[in-house]
Amino acid sequence: MPDDEAVASAWDAVRSGDEAVVAAAGTDAERAMAIADLLARALAVRDPARLADDCPVCRTAGVLDEAWATAAAAEAERLRQQAAALSAATRQRDAARRGWDALAEPLCAAAEHAGDADLETVLALAARARDTARRARALLEEQDTVWRGRVEATAAWLADAKQVRNEAHGLKALKAAERWLKAEADVLRNQRFAPIAEQAIANWELLKHQSNVELRDITLRTVGRTRQADFDVRADGQDADALGVMSQGELLALAVSVFLPRAGLDESPFRFAVIDDPVQSMDPAKVDGLARVLANAAKTRQLVVFTHDDRLPEAIRRLKINAHVLQVNRRSQSRVAVSESLTPVRRHLDNAKLMAKSTTIPDEVRQRVVPSLCRDAVEAACAEVIRARAVADGKAAADVDDELRAARTLRDQLVLALLGDAGSHAALSQALAQRVSADAPGVIAALNAGAHGEYDGSPLKLYERTRELVHGLMAAA
Repeated sequence: MPDDEAVASAWDAVRSGDEAVVAAAGTDAERAMAIADLLARALAVRDPARLADDCPVCRTAGVLDEAWATAAAAEAERLRQQAAALSAATRQRDAARRGWDALAEPLCAAAEHAGDADLETVLALAARARDTARRARALLEEQDTVWRGRVEATAAWLADAKQVRNEAHGLKALKAAERWLKAEADVLRNQRFAPIAEQAIANWELLKHQSNVELRDITLRTVGRTRQADFDVRADGQDADALGVMSQGELLALAVSVFLPRAGLDESPFRFAVIDDPVQSMDPAKVDGLARVLANAAKTRQLVVFTHDDRLPEAIRRLKINAHVLQVNRRSQSRVAVSESLTPVRRHLDNAKLMAKSTTIPDEVRQRVVPSLCRDAVEAACAEVIRARAVADGKAAADVDDELRAARTLRDQLVLALLGDAGSHAALSQALAQRVSADAPGVIAALNAGAHGEYDGSPLKLYERTRELVHGLMAAA
């Protein structure tokens, strides 16, 4: 693209050429050259030996003398010089205009400029063209830089590709070795996992109580870059997708079954495991199995189990599993109190004792509340006896729950606890007196009276009699 100096120089050349032509514009070059040629031919035909010669054109006699010859020669020379100056000025002007047109016309055409192109217009167009050219060069340089990087990367890749092609004979063997290694890794991994799988299956057998889902095997395998565990699950003897056929409680039980053996490996650096609320979504039939599974795992690991569900502590007590049960209460201002968790029987009896000995609670309140707490303690003792016997007899937990729900009265529950489902109310008083204590029938009568607000004896004495009844009832069972 032309710079401003080149544009100005071309413009000055055009103006100089125009001025030169204007200066020589008074001369008719063609006529001047014709006259000069005419004078030259006249001089050529004149005879110098003669003092005067006749004019060959007008036939005037004696006019072509020496003075005329001198003047004609001078005039011819002057005319030639004048014609030459005009021709030179014309050539200069034409050359300057051609140079200007060669510079200005492309700029005007690119800018779609119409009309005469003066100096200011061409300078502006040239500046715009230089700016466009600069941006074009920058864009080209940027594209060249990008492509240079790609060319270099491609060249490097080609070098590697040539090496791979040259060594392709070993690639096939290498891939075969890689496949073999992955397969062997899966085999070794499953061999290491086999004890965990066996223990997980054993745990599931304890947990799946009354479930038609059978866990046959657990294997690990590699799929692409991911690893996954495959569960061989059968529902009613047919292959099934675990997620499709198992309930939420069963899936939770399955997760616990797999987690505990893995956490109990000798190479595990942790000698404890913390489990958060594993009882949720489990049906009652599986809670006993969970308690047994946790007890087995606790032989080699300290287990800390958090739960909101009373069924797990109840199952632990009923199955006589050695466990330390704590109760965590959050009080005002988020203060946490941890205390020993009592059995329902112990809790009701302690509350009855506190109420009976209170000196701040009105007598009429204690007369109504203490019998109710004592009755709750006896019902809890009956439930504990019934559940313990059901475990010994191999009875389903769901069936026991149904029996407890059907025993609506205290006497119904006592019959079930002492005499079984074949017992009757008629034989209850004798069974109480013979197997528990002589005072037992009277205590039951007092508790029933208290339930209707008709007890008028000592609340503390009723508590003590109930405590003896409960101990005798549990001992008789």
